[in-house]
Amino acid sequence: MAINYGKIVFIFVLCAIVVASAKNFTNFLATNVLPDGEIERRIHYRGVTAKETTVSNTSKVRLTFRQLTDGKHFIQLIYDDRDNIIDCEYLHQRDQVELFLVKFNEDLIKTTSNVTVDSLDDRRLPDDIRPWWHYSKLRDLCRKSHKAIRKSLREVRQREESSRKRSRQTRAISDYLIWPGTLWCGYDDIAPSYTNLGAMSNTDRCCRKHDHCKLNIDGFTTKYHFYNPKPFTMSHCFCDNSFRACLKMADTSDANLVGKLFFNIIQTKCFVLKPKKYCAKRSWWGKCTKTKYTKQAIIRDNLAY
Repeated sequence: MAINYGKIVFIFVLCAIVVASAKNFTNFLATNVLPDGEIERRIHYRGVTAKETTVSNTSKVRLTFRQLTDGKHFIQLIYDDRDNIIDCEYLHQRDQVELFLVKFNEDLIKTTSNVTVDSLDDRRLPDDIRPWWHYSKLRDLCRKSHKAIRKSLREVRQREESSRKRSRQTRAISDYLIWPGTLWCGYDDIAPSYTNLGAMSNTDRCCRKHDHCKLNIDGFTTKYHFYNPKPFTMSHCFCDNSFRACLKMADTSDANLVGKLFFNIIQTKCFVLKPKKYCAKRSWWGKCTKTKYTKQAIIRDNLAY
């Protein structure tokens, strides 16, 4: 009977995961191809742990989501099919690092039946991984990306405030931030009017409805006493739940890809509004003499798609 050495290596990896910390992992690359064509790669190499998720649709639109930690810092980035950064964030919170590593371990154990494992002990990283295996480099790229996105959004908003009719230059900026085949799915919209939809009309209809949610917080702005640090608009949880249901009902490859991107890859958060008491008037010695209530945004995690 042939010996499945790959399986033996994988079992050893799992044992190491259970009994050791991240810094003691065996160096490995685990690749998992899901039934819908989504590809997951989990890598641990010389103290650095990462996960790469690639999704695509029938139109060959491809997105790649990478998460990487050295045990102290954590960064995640989304790339388009030309390897341009669409969105990213880097964190220093220890709890975020630990949360990622715990999920990393759990996912490895769950995918034992359909995963291919390659040992990287005494081997170099694969050529396609090596260019992005540097936290400091990724952090600098993320900073530059956020700066460019802020500038683009600021230009779009300034032009929209001065004129409701968009110029060709504004449209060119917005096009970069819109999901291909749609007019409404992205950081902003590029639809000439409310009745216009892109080629992916069912998907675009869901995005249009979501865009017109009245309870939202624009990217890089403060509202309801909360600052949204993302370029994407953050919506009320009711609006996001309706958006998910709409995409599910559309049930097309494009709608499902947008759903995965929005809820699973970017992992957008939503908010609910709770009353918050504050002091509206104080006496000359500082005692509060009149209180009022205001709406406070409380952040919640969205359900996976």
